[in-house]
Amino acid sequence: MEIYVVQPGDTIDSIALTLGVSAEQLIYDNQLIYPYELAVGQALLVDKNMRNATRAISVSGYAYPFISPWVLEQTLPFLSELPIFSYGFTAEGELLPPAYGDDTWMIAEALRFGTQPILTLTPFGPDGSFNNRLINSVVNNET
Repeated sequence: MEIYVVQPGDTIDSIALTLGVSAEQLIYDNQLIYPYELAVGQALLVDKNMRNATRAISVSGYAYPFISPWVLEQTLPFLSELPIFSYGFTAEGELLPPAYGDDTWMIAEALRFGTQPILTLTPFGPDGSFNNRLINSVVNNET
């Protein structure tokens, strides 16, 4: 990773061209919001590992911890992100890990292939059933 400091006249496109990275990656890595206005002196994160990235689209595919390791390994090179299904949560906001097994190996594999692991939350109650009241309790509780 490196930091690029915005200079007068810089645009996302000109910075990307100069550094040999994709404009889309700069926008994503720096959480920039359209119309991507930059301020002189602004620091931008540049991911050296993504230089000359050729992915033109973002591809996502979810998996449960019981997926075959071979299937995951064959799929990860083609994914931009891997949502791992599915964490639950309680009305108090406590995170409940997937009921189908340990997912740490999936996270490690995703990172090994340059695929972003994504935490996926599903409103499963303590009994494992879908529970819409959980969504309401979390969305309407600022703490």
